[in-house]
Amino acid sequence: MYHNIICITFMSDSKKKNFKQILLNIFVGFISSIIFLIMIHQFNFDKIIILNSIYSLETKNPDCSGIEYNSTLKKITMFNARIEKGFFSCLKDKEIHEIEIKSNLGGLSYESIATAIKIQKENITVTLTGPICASACVDLLASSYNSQMCSSSFIGIHQGSSYFKEKISNIINIEGGLDTINKIQEDIYSANGVNTQFYLDTIKKTPFESMHYLNSLDSFNYGFVKHIKDCNI
Repeated sequence: MYHNIICITFMSDSKKKNFKQILLNIFVGFISSIIFLIMIHQFNFDKIIILNSIYSLETKNPDCSGIEYNSTLKKITMFNARIEKGFFSCLKDKEIHEIEIKSNLGGLSYESIATAIKIQKENITVTLTGPICASACVDLLASSYNSQMCSSSFIGIHQGSSYFKEKISNIINIEGGLDTINKIQEDIYSANGVNTQFYLDTIKKTPFESMHYLNSLDSFNYGFVKHIKDCNI
């Protein structure tokens, strides 16, 4: 009987310690979540940096083929390079004055938005000299305060894919991750004078499998580019 009482007392103390540890872990997790959400809510530019640091854990030795950097001119030339995982990592530490897009069909919105924030913060000129800039590529043009495109070029816009929505939520570990990215995108577009109402109305009517094309004049009129120039494409 005596031994049984000691055993019960010992187990009770152990359970109390475990319960206190569980409560402490829950409290620390709760406080961390609150701090993180406050940062997410208040700082748009810092938000993408935080999310990118999480995302970059999956980006080792990014493939930068199709991206050429001229250190003298401080210029990036994109030769049909898709905006894939690690794209932003290829650019983020470089001093860039201009990005020239030869032609681009888009890729991951997360990478394009991170790049767009760098473009806007560092006042980088973006020029489309090829036939098309579509999907996520448009973020690069629309974020630049000094964007240009050839008179014969087109841009293409559409909705993000449901597959991407699922993947982005997993990567940044936030429910509704794509909505978060879309909000940042809308802020960037608005800051640069893009007609966001036209953009939002258009992508609602244009599913991922389709594309709504704008010629250079429409792209200029809706604020996606600031200048149109003559090119030999």
